[in-house]
Amino acid sequence: MAFKIEKATRKKQKLRLLVEGQSGAGKTYSALILAKSIGQSICVIDTEDGSASLYEDLCEFDVINMQPPYSPNNLIMAIDQVEKAGYDVIIVDSLSAFWSSEGGILDQQTVEVNKGINSFQAWGKLSPIQNKMLEKIQHCSSHIICTARTKTDYVMEEYVAKNGKVSQRPVKVGLKTEQKDGLDYNFTIVFRLDREHNATAVKTRASAFDNFYDVITEQTGEKILEWLEKGEVVKPKQNDNDIETIAKKIATLETKEDLMAYFKTIDNMTDEIKELFTMRKEAIGG
Repeated sequence: MAFKIEKATRKKQKLRLLVEGQSGAGKTYSALILAKSIGQSICVIDTEDGSASLYEDLCEFDVINMQPPYSPNNLIMAIDQVEKAGYDVIIVDSLSAFWSSEGGILDQQTVEVNKGINSFQAWGKLSPIQNKMLEKIQHCSSHIICTARTKTDYVMEEYVAKNGKVSQRPVKVGLKTEQKDGLDYNFTIVFRLDREHNATAVKTRASAFDNFYDVITEQTGEKILEWLEKGEVVKPKQNDNDIETIAKKIATLETKEDLMAYFKTIDNMTDEIKELFTMRKEAIGG
């Protein structure tokens, strides 16, 4: 197999950002503040009993109020629907529901074990579902901001008591994200919020946010957008799933010149797409 070697070229990016923190840290608020600066149209996939709608005065956005079961497959379908509707920014609030709430991966794992399937086999069945959800987030054509809950994590530490005996005690080691370990690898930037609503960039591929520690504001979002916009435009590839989008675009074109200009932008020209152009050309009298 021959591999193509080419010059590394920076491309414009779509945001993949995670905002994590304890209850009350300001995850939903911060996600909306960022989204407001990054795109014109926003849709929130809300698993938190409508909590996002409490901020309806913050900015204009639409919402999908999801209910259990919180299967990753349901999130995939919701993201796909919002993406096809053409929203600039999708907020998933919160991603933890698809891990630890009713119908989430942990819930499904318990169901499988109760059926008599051993834990190893159960994870072998469920891990691809989790991975498929994360792949949908990574490859979505919209910007995506996810929130996730965190909780205090403890480990057992040995110590020598006053009586000289070695014993164990729980020691707090920090905050653990309520999602699969290694979740941060799927995001460009990860902000962790504390109780005072300050955000620490615990992971970032944008050097502008190295050592970032501050309250998230609209200026934070503007700075992120500036970084995302650097580089060449990635020309989207057409596939069978784009036919509906192409048809809608063709229907808006009023002249043969516009029709021909759009025709030249299509990468994978199928017979079905050609027929759409022919029908529109006839409709406008060409």
